[in-house]
Amino acid sequence: MRLAATLALLSLAACASLPATPAKRTVVVDGEATIKVMPDTFLVSASLVTRSPDQSAGLAELSNKLVQVKESLPRLAGLKQLEINSNDIQLVPVYEPMCMRESGYGGNPSCPIAGRMGAIDLVVRGSPADRAGHVVSMLSQLGAETVKLQSFSLSNLKAEQDKAITAAVEDARAKASAIAMAAGSRVTGLEKVQYGRGFDESSSMDSFSIMSVWENAPQVGGLIAPTVDLDVTPSPVEVSVKIVASFAVE
Repeated sequence: MRLAATLALLSLAACASLPATPAKRTVVVDGEATIKVMPDTFLVSASLVTRSPDQSAGLAELSNKLVQVKESLPRLAGLKQLEINSNDIQLVPVYEPMCMRESGYGGNPSCPIAGRMGAIDLVVRGSPADRAGHVVSMLSQLGAETVKLQSFSLSNLKAEQDKAITAAVEDARAKASAIAMAAGSRVTGLEKVQYGRGFDESSSMDSFSIMSVWENAPQVGGLIAPTVDLDVTPSPVEVSVKIVASFAVE
């Protein structure tokens, strides 16, 4: 028993005599970067509308207009990629106007049907971005209503985000070096970097959606151009990133 107690005391004494490990010195800073990139993709919406005396005629007219759009847009000169989506198809009755006026607010479902109105909403995405005006012009030329250039975007946002993150890390390193120099130290290396929510271990780099790759615009027949040349010049897209980084100093 005495021997065990003696060995325990010697062990504690040996541990106490070991030099203490110095705490690691770090500096935590934020880093920011904003880069401007010219967009390469456009998004246009439009509606194809028909007014016909009966349902069959309305459906046939809608179908013909949709076929014209799908045959003509891919032939536009300068288009490299194109995607046409049609959704929200409607075919509704149009009641006799005089009866509806006499029925007052809300109308009267028993009024005779004077015709049918049909509509198809279109979403058109394509590239390059500077062809957006030609697409808008051609859709209008083909009889589409409420044609609108919705937005410009980047087909590969992830690649531009990566560039911005690299620039943000360099910004953080410059700030850390300035702080360390003011304290008579120097930065020796990057310890940790986090995007989004600080140094929360449960957080991870945000994911960014990338537009799916769509097929090159098929060139069916000869190339065409709209009657009205609508020249649209997109503005640069800003890609901004902010990080928090920890640097070792000595």
